[in-house]
Amino acid sequence: MIVSYEELSGRALFFRLLEEEMRLVLDETGMLRRDWAEEIPCYVCGQREEQELFRKQGLRFVRCLNCGLVFMNPRLNAQALERLYELESAANDAWVDVLLSDAEETFQTADFTGLLTLLEEHGASGRLLDVGCSIGRLLNIARSRGYEVSGLELGARACDVARSRYGLQPQSATLENAGLPADHFDVLTAIEVLEHATDPRALLTEAHRVLRPGGLLLVGVPNVWSLGTMILGPDARMFNRNHLTYFNERTLARLLQDLNFEVLNTSTTVSVLDSVLNRLQMVDPFGTPETAYLPPALRSRVEGPARQETEQLLFDLGLGYRLRVLARAVED
Repeated sequence: MIVSYEELSGRALFFRLLEEEMRLVLDETGMLRRDWAEEIPCYVCGQREEQELFRKQGLRFVRCLNCGLVFMNPRLNAQALERLYELESAANDAWVDVLLSDAEETFQTADFTGLLTLLEEHGASGRLLDVGCSIGRLLNIARSRGYEVSGLELGARACDVARSRYGLQPQSATLENAGLPADHFDVLTAIEVLEHATDPRALLTEAHRVLRPGGLLLVGVPNVWSLGTMILGPDARMFNRNHLTYFNERTLARLLQDLNFEVLNTSTTVSVLDSVLNRLQMVDPFGTPETAYLPPALRSRVEGPARQETEQLLFDLGLGYRLRVLARAVED
């Protein structure tokens, strides 16, 4: 029997627990608690003209009418986020279990190896800082390739795993509060981090400060322009309490360029094709992958050897679920 990646990796349990824990952040009306919320302008352009896109689990998601950035507004404030991450959260524990699953280890090992190869094609070497290093898998691979590695991670259990499994010593701090020296690192990676940040502009400003001139920055975020997001809409897994901001290629490039980064390479990965195809057949997009109800012409393109070609086409068109942007720090 074919099993969905969500079940193989434990993601299905994580998202169920995350939804159950939404009771912590909602008031009696079912919307975000006022004492945990704050209204904000657009992170990218600073404007306040917005269009409400939808509401989900008591949260409101909007699009900036000036630059197109999608974000949660009102959002969870810094104090609320800190409290949520410090709680003995079953969802937070389940996410570490996802990272430790065989399925996720296989995916991340290939993904991180490819990202480091991309960096090295642009001359990367030396000191590498991974912001939001989680259990330390990227740092471990980078160290084996000769980098001098450092990591930042707020999750206590993830830090424990990084220490016990890989012998790493991540610092429990945000980049903005870590007190790192200026012009120190040759490479900074932030994979699936920027969407969690209460101020992406401040995080990237600090990234520029701690990178040496010409240093490389690699950012990975969910891609709101992905085929999966456009087909699934509000049901897309990326729309949840942990993610405050939803970039596409254009909005992320604009923010980086505003902060004196030169964009060198943009790519996407992860097709979420099974979820897309299930939704097209009107079955559970996160359940067992199904193709029986597809038109024969489409089915022939998503089964067997042709599937890889179809997925590569999605990536070539920038429609993958995860967006990766490589940039170089230029002098102010």
